[in-house]
Amino acid sequence: MAPKHPQPASNAVTAVFDIGKTNKKLFVFDTGYQIVFEKQVCLPETVDEDGEPCEDLSALTDFIWQSLAGLARSRVFDLKAVNFSAYGASLVYIGEDGKRLTPVYSYLKPYPEELSRRFFATHGDQSLLSRKSACQLEGSINAGLQLYRLKSERPDIFERTARVLFLPQYLRFLFTGEAYAEMTSIGCHTGMWDFEEKRWQSWLKREGIQEKLPPIAPAGKMTPVQLEGKKLSVGVGLHDSSSALAAYQASCREPFTLISTGTWCVSLNPFARELLTAEELNTGCLCYLDAAGQPVKASRRMLGRKYEAGTPMGEIIREQLESTRMVIDESTQQLFVDGGFAKNEEYMQGFREGFSGRDVRAAGLPHASALGAAMIMKNVL
Repeated sequence: MAPKHPQPASNAVTAVFDIGKTNKKLFVFDTGYQIVFEKQVCLPETVDEDGEPCEDLSALTDFIWQSLAGLARSRVFDLKAVNFSAYGASLVYIGEDGKRLTPVYSYLKPYPEELSRRFFATHGDQSLLSRKSACQLEGSINAGLQLYRLKSERPDIFERTARVLFLPQYLRFLFTGEAYAEMTSIGCHTGMWDFEEKRWQSWLKREGIQEKLPPIAPAGKMTPVQLEGKKLSVGVGLHDSSSALAAYQASCREPFTLISTGTWCVSLNPFARELLTAEELNTGCLCYLDAAGQPVKASRRMLGRKYEAGTPMGEIIREQLESTRMVIDESTQQLFVDGGFAKNEEYMQGFREGFSGRDVRAAGLPHASALGAAMIMKNVL
């Protein structure tokens, strides 16, 4: 499977910054969605005020600004557009002056048990809120609980916060000055979206948080800006796994499940859109939102981090098979593996054996999370 690529007619290009937890990448696509330039850096983390590791946002934004300015000045490429795909569960708090007020707290940061108990005592039963959120509410992995923590522990910062942005939308804010939310980031196990009512969770309003959330923009929104004397369009930004899914949705009409691998290995079935049962939630299923704002049944495991820590590949494969089986049914005959593990022969062999009789393929769309962010802007070039 591969996308239908028009033949490039010029040197017009789209740049996509694909920001992972570990690796930060720049991809430049021509009008046929072929990669004509790429660059990768691994930026050291910094620490927050509690000494916990977190994204060095200053280093990241320097990388983005310098890379994009170089492309804008290029005599080889005619830069027309830029977009962003980035990991989820990460928020940026900005003041009225547009400057950020805090570090980008890590979704791995330990969450105070007392604060968690207080949240559920105030806002309702944990199982009910988890069902409405289509994900388990477990602490820092839920962006909404990060927000609740900031308000509770740093009320001075919360009061000074004018807007709360997810990481992909903050990166586009740097270039446009426009503050928006976007569905793929909202739907990334935040605990902020009511999947039953299809709106923000009601507790956000009760806490005075919703007023600090920007309006929701469609995934294809673009804003014209000038950089280094060039006119270009800036996309709204996407959550990386959902961006990868968008690339496959544009290219494959038969039922499939995408296994997006990296620090997190996420199995995404866009053909299973029903709300989750309590049993499914309790066994590790959750829902994401795709670029159109539709629910996507999913399961996830932090297998990339386990692999880096030396966990045997046999255990990695066993966990992956268990995770993927949660989201597929008999109608799913195509399984696409995207990301780092797609290049691992032992992983792919074990995965094929575990799903013998189905069509299991390594990624047919290289760097799909970046490609999806480029394709969503296809009307630009």
